Amino acid sequence: MKGYPKSFRPMLYGVSLATLVTGLLLVPTFLDMRLEWDVPWRLEFSMRLPVVAAHALVAFWLLMLFGATWTVHIRHGWRIRGNLVSGFTLVGGMLLLAVTGVGIYYFGDEDLSLLSSAAHTLAGIIAPLFLFYHISVGKFRAREHRAGVLLQRKA
Repeated sequence: MKGYPKSFRPMLYGVSLATLVTGLLLVPTFLDMRLEWDVPWRLEFSMRLPVVAAHALVAFWLLMLFGATWTVHIRHGWRIRGNLVSGFTLVGGMLLLAVTGVGIYYFGDEDLSLLSSAAHTLAGIIAPLFLFYHISVGKFRAREHRAGVLLQRKA
């Protein structure tokens, strides 16, 4: 991503990975406590709060970094009409994750909180796939563009 410090992309990927890992650690507890499924393993009670706190912390950090992409990356992509479908999917997914993440704790209705938990878990599991697709398509289109520019220069 042009226009950002060199450390921005590794930080974005690292924080995304930390958010995913801490979230995945919480999935068995969600399945057991919210859906009442029998699971072979889940976090011990003493580890639950630190992992939830770490997940919330890196999720806020991820939202901050995602907001930073708005100023250059997203606005530029919008102007050139590049990678719009996967980009909008990522923006929508991040909004869904943010709203459902808050909803897990603050929706007063138990059914709404359960729905929020399920939607948050599914979106969190699917989000890395969309991010990978977005990056792959972006790199492919950038290579195509560079090849086209080189062909035009030779002609």
